[in-house]
Amino acid sequence: MWSMFPILKEYVKGAAASSLNEARLCYEEIGVPAHTYSPVYKLSEFESILHYSSHITFNSLTQYNKYSQLLSGFSGKISTGLRINPEFPK
Repeated sequence: MWSMFPILKEYVKGAAASSLNEARLCYEEIGVPAHTYSPVYKLSEFESILHYSSHITFNSLTQYNKYSQLLSGFSGKISTGLRINPEFPK
């Protein structure tokens, strides 16, 4: 509901996204960078996601390692995290 964005913008301090388009929507329409989490990031979209995000959560260490070069080369400030599944057997 696009008509709700101006009202929503008055009350929220942040927004979450699970794709490039959602991160861009948060940034452009709500005026805040997104906390972005996706089970799978597309390499072709990841640099754009960085520009629209304040936080990026990864699904695995492998995923983090795959994108760590792009993260370290990014000039903006990005907080990174790792999703932990508490039910994962040891």
